[in-house]
Amino acid sequence: MAHALKHFKAPTDFVIYETEEVPEHFEDEGRSLSTFIPGTMKKVYAKLDDYGPPDKWDELYDKEVADELKKGIRGRFVVTFMLAEEY
Repeated sequence: MAHALKHFKAPTDFVIYETEEVPEHFEDEGRSLSTFIPGTMKKVYAKLDDYGPPDKWDELYDKEVADELKKGIRGRFVVTFMLAEEY
């Protein structure tokens, strides 16, 4: 997880962990990074979803939820890890 978080920088929001050693490279105009970590037994994808700044949350959440989120944080991100066989 720490590896993926270090590599999520605009415009990269997708990291592909290969099972065999490959030169680290970008795809999809820099949106995706393909890389390798020793010991990776299955291909894994890591995806960063950015839910934007607090002023956009009223469109995504019920008012009560949006108001509560705005009290404590300035951004909302979700990182999802998926096995290739499930993606």
